[in-house]
Amino acid sequence: MAAKKKVAKRSAKKSAKKLVKKVAKKAAKKPMKTAAKKSTKTAVKKVVKKVVKKAAKAPARKVVKVTLKTAVTQASVQDYLRGLPDAEQRADAIALERVFAEVTGKPARMWGGAIVGYGDYSYVGKSGRGADFFLCGFSPRKGKFALYALGSFVRHADLLAKLGKHQIGGGCLYIKRLADVDPQVLRSLVKTTYARAQELGPTMTNPRD
Repeated sequence: MAAKKKVAKRSAKKSAKKLVKKVAKKAAKKPMKTAAKKSTKTAVKKVVKKVVKKAAKAPARKVVKVTLKTAVTQASVQDYLRGLPDAEQRADAIALERVFAEVTGKPARMWGGAIVGYGDYSYVGKSGRGADFFLCGFSPRKGKFALYALGSFVRHADLLAKLGKHQIGGGCLYIKRLADVDPQVLRSLVKTTYARAQELGPTMTNPRD
């Protein structure tokens, strides 16, 4: 019995020593982890301060306005539309102009020689070059109309599915004649895309060069 007690005591002492070492080891590691975290936070703060300080000292980027080929002109929209040679396209163009004007609440302006645009926005490229462009509009082309909008028509698949005969290419919507599409869906599409274009317009910094 005495021998068994001695063995039990030795075993208990060993277990106790192991437990003490384990606790001591954990306690020793904790301050190191905390110190490492503090060190990392301090380093990050220093980097952030350095970047902010550098940005504050940097000179403001100079924006150079450039004139695009498709720039707004003083030409008469009505004269342009009335001068279209094809009678059907001329009637459609005048009707389309009315839809855009009513939906956007903006006056029609000629952009370049063949685009009727509504609203405008300014964009600045990464190089610092900037220009103005229209938010949405249309252009009568040979045998069809091209409709434009900042933000594209592609994202409005639900309306496009109900529109009627059309094509999408390069972000533009193409229709041959107004008789091929649902007039109410077309109006809704113009309204939706114009609202989206208005949201995007003020954010157009560094979109492209």
